[in-house]
Amino acid sequence: MEIFNNLMMCGVVGFTALNLLQSPIIQQVVTNTNSENVATTNAPEDVKKAVSEAGIKDEQFTWAIAHILKVEGGWSNHPSDRGGATKYGIIESVAKRHGISVTNITLSQAIKIYYTDYWVASGANKAPNPLNLAIMNSYVNSGRKWSISGSTPQEQALNYIKQQDDYYSQIYTSNPSQKVFANGWHRRTKYMQDAINGKNPSW
Repeated sequence: MEIFNNLMMCGVVGFTALNLLQSPIIQQVVTNTNSENVATTNAPEDVKKAVSEAGIKDEQFTWAIAHILKVEGGWSNHPSDRGGATKYGIIESVAKRHGISVTNITLSQAIKIYYTDYWVASGANKAPNPLNLAIMNSYVNSGRKWSISGSTPQEQALNYIKQQDDYYSQIYTSNPSQKVFANGWHRRTKYMQDAINGKNPSW
Protein backbone atom coordinates (compact mmCIF):
# COMPACT_ATOMS: atom_id res chain seq x y z
CA MET A 1 0.00 0.00 0.00
CA GLU A 2 1.36 3.41 -0.87
CA ILE A 3 2.61 5.67 1.88
CA PHE A 4 -0.27 8.12 1.51
CA ASN A 5 -2.87 5.39 1.30
CA ASN A 6 -1.57 4.18 4.65
CA LEU A 7 -1.88 7.67 6.04
CA MET A 8 -5.42 7.93 4.74
CA MET A 9 -6.67 4.77 6.44
CA CYS A 10 -8.53 6.92 8.91
CA GLY A 11 -8.47 10.21 7.09
CA VAL A 12 -6.13 11.88 9.50
CA VAL A 13 -3.74 13.70 7.18
CA GLY A 14 -4.33 17.36 7.80
CA PHE A 15 -6.99 16.66 10.39
CA THR A 16 -4.86 17.60 13.35
CA ALA A 17 -3.49 20.65 11.62
CA LEU A 18 -6.76 22.32 10.78
CA ASN A 19 -9.77 20.76 12.42
CA LEU A 20 -8.98 20.00 16.05
CA LEU A 21 -11.77 19.85 18.56
CA GLN A 22 -14.50 20.95 16.17
CA SER A 23 -17.07 18.67 17.75
CA PRO A 24 -18.57 19.81 21.06
CA ILE A 25 -18.72 16.13 22.02
CA ILE A 26 -14.94 15.97 22.23
CA GLN A 27 -14.31 17.53 25.62
CA GLN A 28 -11.19 17.98 27.70
CA VAL A 29 -9.62 14.73 28.84
CA VAL A 30 -8.99 14.93 32.58
CA THR A 31 -5.79 13.07 33.39
CA ASN A 32 -4.10 11.62 36.42
CA THR A 33 -0.65 13.03 37.13
CA ASN A 34 0.61 9.59 38.20
CA SER A 35 2.33 8.38 35.04
CA GLU A 36 2.48 4.80 36.37
CA ASN A 37 -1.30 4.56 36.38
CA VAL A 38 -2.43 6.84 33.57
CA ALA A 39 -5.25 4.50 32.52
CA THR A 40 -7.18 5.54 35.63
CA THR A 41 -7.82 8.73 33.67
CA ASN A 42 -11.47 9.67 33.34
CA ALA A 43 -12.64 9.97 29.76
CA PRO A 44 -15.25 12.64 28.94
CA GLU A 45 -18.76 11.53 29.82
CA ASP A 46 -19.99 11.77 26.24
CA VAL A 47 -17.16 9.55 25.07
CA LYS A 48 -17.87 6.99 27.80
CA LYS A 49 -21.54 7.05 26.81
CA ALA A 50 -20.70 6.52 23.13
CA VAL A 51 -18.36 3.63 23.99
CA SER A 52 -21.18 2.04 25.97
CA GLU A 53 -23.63 2.59 23.10
CA ALA A 54 -21.15 0.83 20.81
CA GLY A 55 -21.40 -2.21 23.08
CA ILE A 56 -17.78 -2.01 24.22
CA LYS A 57 -16.71 -2.72 27.79
CA ASP A 58 -13.01 -1.96 27.91
CA GLU A 59 -11.66 0.74 30.23
CA GLN A 60 -8.26 0.77 28.55
CA PHE A 61 -9.86 1.36 25.17
CA THR A 62 -12.14 4.06 26.61
CA TRP A 63 -9.11 5.92 27.93
CA ALA A 64 -7.22 5.54 24.64
CA ILE A 65 -10.09 6.49 22.33
CA ALA A 66 -10.73 9.65 24.35
CA HIS A 67 -7.22 10.78 23.45
CA ILE A 68 -7.50 9.65 19.83
CA LEU A 69 -10.73 11.58 19.41
CA LYS A 70 -9.16 14.65 20.99
CA VAL A 71 -6.58 14.85 18.20
CA GLU A 72 -8.91 13.74 15.42
CA GLY A 73 -11.61 16.36 15.93
CA GLY A 74 -14.91 16.48 14.03
CA TRP A 75 -15.54 17.20 10.34
CA SER A 76 -12.75 17.84 7.81
CA ASN A 77 -12.49 18.03 4.03
CA HIS A 78 -9.12 19.63 3.35
CA PRO A 79 -8.22 19.79 -0.39
CA SER A 80 -4.72 18.40 0.23
CA ASP A 81 -6.01 15.48 2.27
CA ARG A 82 -6.04 12.55 -0.12
CA GLY A 83 -8.42 10.70 2.13
CA GLY A 84 -11.15 13.20 1.32
CA ALA A 85 -13.91 14.09 3.74
CA THR A 86 -13.58 12.73 7.27
CA LYS A 87 -15.59 12.78 10.45
CA TYR A 88 -14.11 11.82 13.83
CA GLY A 89 -11.08 10.79 11.74
CA ILE A 90 -13.02 8.20 9.73
CA ILE A 91 -12.81 8.51 5.94
CA GLU A 92 -15.61 7.65 3.52
CA SER A 93 -14.07 4.40 2.25
CA VAL A 94 -13.69 3.06 5.79
CA ALA A 95 -17.20 4.13 6.74
CA LYS A 96 -18.64 2.48 3.61
CA ARG A 97 -16.90 -0.75 4.50
CA HIS A 98 -19.11 -0.76 7.57
CA GLY A 99 -22.23 0.25 5.64
CA ILE A 100 -22.18 3.84 6.91
CA SER A 101 -21.95 7.25 5.22
CA VAL A 102 -19.17 9.37 6.69
CA THR A 103 -21.47 12.39 6.49
CA ASN A 104 -23.97 10.80 8.85
CA ILE A 105 -21.67 8.69 11.01
CA THR A 106 -22.35 8.96 14.74
CA LEU A 107 -19.73 9.07 17.45
CA SER A 108 -20.67 5.59 18.70
CA GLN A 109 -20.42 4.19 15.16
CA ALA A 110 -17.00 5.77 14.72
CA ILE A 111 -15.88 4.38 18.06
CA LYS A 112 -16.99 0.87 17.09
CA ILE A 113 -14.89 1.15 13.92
CA TYR A 114 -11.91 2.34 15.93
CA TYR A 115 -12.29 -0.62 18.26
CA THR A 116 -12.41 -3.34 15.59
CA ASP A 117 -10.26 -1.85 12.84
CA TYR A 118 -7.57 -0.16 14.92
CA TRP A 119 -7.55 -1.12 18.61
CA VAL A 120 -7.91 -4.86 18.06
CA ALA A 121 -6.40 -5.04 14.56
CA SER A 122 -3.20 -3.31 15.71
CA GLY A 123 -2.80 -5.51 18.77
CA ALA A 124 -3.09 -2.49 21.06
CA ASN A 125 -5.71 -4.41 23.06
CA LYS A 126 -3.01 -6.86 24.15
CA ALA A 127 -0.39 -4.26 25.08
CA PRO A 128 0.09 -2.72 28.54
CA ASN A 129 -0.88 0.86 29.25
CA PRO A 130 0.32 3.37 28.03
CA LEU A 131 1.99 1.45 25.17
CA ASN A 132 -1.49 0.53 23.97
CA LEU A 133 -2.25 4.19 23.23
CA ALA A 134 0.99 4.64 21.29
CA ILE A 135 0.29 1.56 19.18
CA MET A 136 -3.26 2.59 18.40
CA ASN A 137 -2.26 6.17 17.61
CA SER A 138 0.30 5.08 15.02
CA TYR A 139 -2.03 2.52 13.46
CA VAL A 140 -4.81 5.12 13.16
CA ASN A 141 -2.54 7.82 11.80
CA SER A 142 -0.39 5.79 9.40
CA GLY A 143 -1.47 2.14 9.38
CA ARG A 144 2.01 1.31 10.65
CA LYS A 145 3.43 -0.80 13.44
CA TRP A 146 6.84 0.05 14.89
CA SER A 147 9.44 -1.88 16.86
CA ILE A 148 9.00 -1.98 20.62
CA SER A 149 11.99 -1.09 22.77
CA GLY A 150 12.47 0.10 26.33
CA SER A 151 12.43 -1.29 29.85
CA THR A 152 8.99 -0.07 30.94
CA PRO A 153 5.64 0.33 29.13
CA GLN A 154 5.97 4.11 29.46
CA GLU A 155 9.46 4.13 27.93
CA GLN A 156 8.27 1.75 25.22
CA ALA A 157 5.34 4.03 24.44
CA LEU A 158 7.55 7.12 24.15
CA ASN A 159 9.99 5.28 21.87
CA TYR A 160 7.09 4.09 19.76
CA ILE A 161 5.70 7.61 19.40
CA LYS A 162 9.16 8.87 18.43
CA GLN A 163 9.28 6.43 15.52
CA GLN A 164 5.90 7.69 14.33
CA ASP A 165 7.10 11.29 14.57
CA ASP A 166 10.21 10.46 12.54
CA TYR A 167 7.90 8.97 9.92
CA TYR A 168 6.03 12.28 9.64
CA SER A 169 9.29 14.04 8.87
CA GLN A 170 10.11 11.51 6.17
CA ILE A 171 6.75 12.11 4.52
CA TYR A 172 6.96 15.86 4.05
CA THR A 173 10.69 15.76 3.34
CA SER A 174 10.11 13.43 0.41
CA ASN A 175 6.88 15.16 -0.66
CA PRO A 176 6.88 18.92 0.04
CA SER A 177 3.16 19.16 -0.77
CA GLN A 178 2.51 17.51 2.58
CA LYS A 179 4.49 20.14 4.50
CA VAL A 180 1.19 21.89 5.22
CA PHE A 181 0.40 19.13 7.70
CA ALA A 182 3.78 19.09 9.49
CA ASN A 183 2.83 21.30 12.44
CA GLY A 184 -0.34 19.33 13.10
CA TRP A 185 1.48 16.01 12.97
CA HIS A 186 4.19 17.14 15.38
CA ARG A 187 1.63 18.69 17.71
CA ARG A 188 -0.13 15.35 17.73
CA THR A 189 3.14 13.78 18.85
CA LYS A 190 3.47 16.28 21.69
CA TYR A 191 -0.10 15.61 22.78
CA MET A 192 0.52 11.85 22.86
CA GLN A 193 3.78 12.27 24.76
CA ASP A 194 1.94 14.29 27.40
CA ALA A 195 -0.81 11.68 27.62
CA ILE A 196 1.74 8.89 27.99
CA ASN A 197 3.49 10.84 30.75
CA GLY A 198 0.22 11.20 32.62
CA LYS A 199 0.02 14.93 32.11
CA ASN A 200 -2.99 16.97 31.06
CA PRO A 201 -2.40 17.26 27.30
CA SER A 202 -2.99 20.70 25.90
CA TRP A 203 -2.70 22.29 22.47
